Amino acid sequence: METGNNKSQVSWRLVVVAVTLALALGACLGFVLAPVKTPGLSLVSDDSKEISTPTIKFLDPKRLPVTATLLSGGELAANGSGTITAYTCTPGDTIKSGTSFISLDGQPLLALHTEVPLWRDLQPDTNGVDVNALQAELQRLGYPVTPSGKWNQATSLALKQLWSKLGVRDTQSLPKMRLIWIPAVEVGVKACPSKLGTEIGAGTSVAAISDVISALKVDPVPDTVRMAVAGKAKVEIPPDGKITDSAFLAAFAATSSYLAWSENPESQQLNVTAELKDPLSAISVPAAALYGIDADTACVLSGKKAYRVRIVSSELGQTIVVAQGKSSGDSTLPKTVRVNPGKDAPPCAS
Repeated sequence: METGNNKSQVSWRLVVVAVTLALALGACLGFVLAPVKTPGLSLVSDDSKEISTPTIKFLDPKRLPVTATLLSGGELAANGSGTITAYTCTPGDTIKSGTSFISLDGQPLLALHTEVPLWRDLQPDTNGVDVNALQAELQRLGYPVTPSGKWNQATSLALKQLWSKLGVRDTQSLPKMRLIWIPAVEVGVKACPSKLGTEIGAGTSVAAISDVISALKVDPVPDTVRMAVAGKAKVEIPPDGKITDSAFLAAFAATSSYLAWSENPESQQLNVTAELKDPLSAISVPAAALYGIDADTACVLSGKKAYRVRIVSSELGQTIVVAQGKSSGDSTLPKTVRVNPGKDAPPCAS
């Protein structure tokens, strides 16, 4: 009897082991045969899903060829004589209109750009084109002056404030001997021929400057009004394509593309970035959302409504489109689009 009990216990243990192995094998087979789910992905095809398409402002930036008209930089000369008591001229640096980089006998000289070179002392009761040019530059520098060619109280007050910034008190005029005229609102320094403590006379060179852009000529894009862009500076491109705005030209001259071009003008084309003055209302859609493509137009499906749109840009699988004419009753842009509309998608109106 004892031997039978032992055999019974052994048999029971074998059954338990067999069941355990079967369950484990079943679990393993289930794991192997079951489809693997990737986190974040649905097993149901999402090719036909609707996605949101918020409206964006599209500026359509383009790189347009441009031709630069250059003035020879040359030398900046002092109009008066004296001992140099301050001198911050540095090769590779810039001199900006409305600042001072040199003082004679303790008095700062004003570096100033005006469209008309200033040839005489300017003070109350003087009038003319040079006064108008001075007023225009004072206005550009931020002073509340309206160019009129006639000296007025606003002109005197603006000059007093400008001189005060340079450490000069109670000066409301512009003596020629205290002026260094510069051909642009900002000029690059090539060399500094003078030295601190040196006594100089009128006509002595106090800085050598790089060539200056006097104008840019752009070929305008037909039927669009565009803004030329250089850093934070923008200016509307006129119908004839000629840009002469001094502030913009100075900003353009400081761009890396212009500096690279100026090193070897013959080897590359000079370009300027131009964007729409009035941005377009547009949406960005996946390329797969477009169907019925004809040249630069296509259809997109939103719900059961088809819209005809115009393609204005495409990059990295995303296409920017704007409304094009009438589509299923209107020309507005849809708020959603079908990613893959399929072969049964309705046509859109032309």
